[in-house]
Amino acid sequence: MKLRVFLLSSLLLFSSAHAGKKILLFEDAGTLGKGGFQSEHYLSRQEPRTTAYTFTLSYGLLEKVDVGLNLPFEYSNKLESSNISLDLKWNFFEKGETKGAFKFSSELPTKEGAVKYGPTLALQTSFERLSFYAVSSYELKERVFSQSASVEWKMVENLSLVATGFYLSEDSQTGLVGGLSFSGKNWEFALGVQKVFKDKEKPSVVAGFTVRFR
Repeated sequence: MKLRVFLLSSLLLFSSAHAGKKILLFEDAGTLGKGGFQSEHYLSRQEPRTTAYTFTLSYGLLEKVDVGLNLPFEYSNKLESSNISLDLKWNFFEKGETKGAFKFSSELPTKEGAVKYGPTLALQTSFERLSFYAVSSYELKERVFSQSASVEWKMVENLSLVATGFYLSEDSQTGLVGGLSFSGKNWEFALGVQKVFKDKEKPSVVAGFTVRFR
């Protein structure tokens, strides 16, 4: 259950310009550019027989500002939808391979509950084949803080190995995500495994697929 809560909240609050591997990174500091579109699809398979799916559509409102719409679903015995969310992301710093982005997200209570909202700060930098990411997020309504740190190793031109460690203040949870990211000119696919250390559930298989277009 806690693994599912963390995964879904991450997908709702985070989106990125290299979004296929968002399922492994949770966030990066890139944006789409003015007029850019991006369709994102994320899956998580948990036991016993629960599948979570999130669809995200992002648009480059300005050269360094994106807006996004997130639609989450879950299937166990039947297909159920959850609250949609909207986000606004601003790439406020970029120098060489170092970038910084700020995002504000709001979950709308289309089914139940109250409005949830909060900021996210993402930083990244690269050195040759290695890229490093740090993401901090705070949900103001329920006062939940999360922190993640990731490393990406580009093994060959279109194939990367990604590892992420994360902390969630709710029940002081920590965990790891690891997997591979495959990319083309306008698409990206990622496949990996996620595990919360204190959770008794088995590790979840996670996957993400993104198509970018104008």
